Amino acid sequence: MKVDSDLRAAIRAAEKAQPEITWETREKAEREAIQDLFNRIPKHKRKAQALVNSINRHRKELDSCHSKLRDLFGIQLHDGKLQLHRREEYLSNFEKAGGNLKFNEPKRRWRSESIIAELAAAKPAEAKAILKRIGIIWE
Repeated sequence: MKVDSDLRAAIRAAEKAQPEITWETREKAEREAIQDLFNRIPKHKRKAQALVNSINRHRKELDSCHSKLRDLFGIQLHDGKLQLHRREEYLSNFEKAGGNLKFNEPKRRWRSESIIAELAAAKPAEAKAILKRIGIIWE
């Protein structure tokens, strides 16, 4: 079937006229459905509220444990694994606790544009030193 331009325009207009469900509409419908459930069955509301209270109570305890771990040892729990905390003040807590972080930090990275610009501005005698600094031996 050949689709003429008028039919294409009508299809595009119909597409734009479709009702759209926004997040606000969806959230409102969910809140109303939950409220309806709790109004119909009050014991579910009491049970859900008890569970929410338990979650909040345990969340406070969990946050407290995370803070103690960070403050005493400079360590954090992330995805079930212990890691050093990234912030500098907590890394000092790791050292105070007796930890010693050893790793070979790589040399500062350089960009080719900056080396080329540096070579362009340098005298021929300085060029060899610049290239040697980045690991190139050029004869």
